[in-house]
Amino acid sequence: MKVRITELEGKKAQRDEQNKYFKLKNKELETANAKKEHEMFMINKVLENLLGKSVEQKFEEIQVEEKRACRQAAIEVEMKNKGKGVEGVSEITNKALVPSNVPE
Repeated sequence: MKVRITELEGKKAQRDEQNKYFKLKNKELETANAKKEHEMFMINKVLENLLGKSVEQKFEEIQVEEKRACRQAAIEVEMKNKGKGVEGVSEITNKALVPSNVPE
């Protein structure tokens, strides 16, 4: 029984050491994360100052511009395709209206 107690105490000591290690590692990661968050805050402040508006506002404006450009491109392609079809039809219609034998 004393042997079993010694084994369990050894395992407990090992786990305690691992816990200390993980607590230190966790603290390091939290510190690194806080530093990165502060850097991102500073970057956003600088960008907002340069842009004269918030980063979110500028991002939304860019998204709207991109969507408009895509829609405009789609409209232009559609109009180009429709234009080709309309030109062919108008040429046929014009030829059909002109009689081949015109009495003088």
